[in-house]
Amino acid sequence: MRILVIGALPKSLEIFRGPLLRAMLDRGHQVWACAHGEDRHISDFCASIGAYYQPISIHRAGLNPWREFQTLRQLRALIKSSKADIVLAYTIKPVIYGGIIARLCSVRRSYAMIEGLGHAFIPANGLRYLAVRKIAQFLYRFSLRFSAKVFFLNPDDIDDVLAMGLVDRGKISQVNGTGVDLAYYAAAPLPDRCVFIMIARLLGEKGVREYIEAARILKARHPEAEWLLVGDADDHPNSLSPSEIEQLKRDGAVNYLGYCPDIRPAMTMASVCVLPSYYREGLPRTIQEGMAMGRAVIVTNAPGCRETVRLLPGDVLDKNSTEVLTGENGFLVPVKNVEKLCQAMERCLANSSLRAAMGAASRRYAEERFDVHKVNEVLLAEMGL
Repeated sequence: MRILVIGALPKSLEIFRGPLLRAMLDRGHQVWACAHGEDRHISDFCASIGAYYQPISIHRAGLNPWREFQTLRQLRALIKSSKADIVLAYTIKPVIYGGIIARLCSVRRSYAMIEGLGHAFIPANGLRYLAVRKIAQFLYRFSLRFSAKVFFLNPDDIDDVLAMGLVDRGKISQVNGTGVDLAYYAAAPLPDRCVFIMIARLLGEKGVREYIEAARILKARHPEAEWLLVGDADDHPNSLSPSEIEQLKRDGAVNYLGYCPDIRPAMTMASVCVLPSYYREGLPRTIQEGMAMGRAVIVTNAPGCRETVRLLPGDVLDKNSTEVLTGENGFLVPVKNVEKLCQAMERCLANSSLRAAMGAASRRYAEERFDVHKVNEVLLAEMGL
């Protein structure tokens, strides 16, 4: 089979999809991969494993009609030149455009992976939000009708797209995240003191401001503890501004490390991985990586995030809870609630044995559910590969 994999960011083809590309190649298929823009490293990576990388223009944000038309034209040319039998697309624009163009080019089968519903489906007020959501719903509904199978990472997204009538139930398949390489993200010893880490794009919806505020509150009471932040700013209006980043560096409550292409050294410095997100996550990758490395987690009781905490035996999840919920490997906290986030952090600060026990439980949960090889076996089976 000739397979075309379409993403938005070139680096995601190696970080998130590298094992899947290799698995496809190992089964004797030919693989083309495309994403936005020239990237020598990704081109070399694809060549090293026997795949082909083709840059296209596919901007994550914006709807400039001429630019979007050029994207469609380039995708059509690539599908024609590769003679693709199968198209697999992930993230919103590749899913929408890939499904439409694959249909127009009579590709044998196309597949979509919804890695979270994203900005367009975060509850908000205003005509602009409503317009964006309606457009996203229309485009998803139109594109997904052409997909042989649509992969989701959490049950909340499945419930929502079914309620909105965006896809037929018979096309839906749930997989356990993007999966992580458990050998690459090996369990690492915990530091002696309590160190929190948040790894994310510096978007408001990721909960970065709540994390910073909690750190400022608790640093005064626990000067021995440390809060790390890894990630870079985004070209989104709700990203941390340059002035906010400068203030962050000055006040000293949070140690801002910037963008790290390899998060393992930073994760080794930490004992608890935090993501207070209310972004419509699929299943947050950095939390899966932290779990694989044996870190306790603190995440929001929100779609995607809540899937990373295993409840204690006998407990039933209350999705509307306003309290801190305790699991085997970490805590669930209400969204946008700094007080409850501080409470969960203080429980970690007070008990090194708890951090260790939760970290060990995280590794076990990752081995059971988030092993990239297990995830890829499901994907390949569903695609008949």
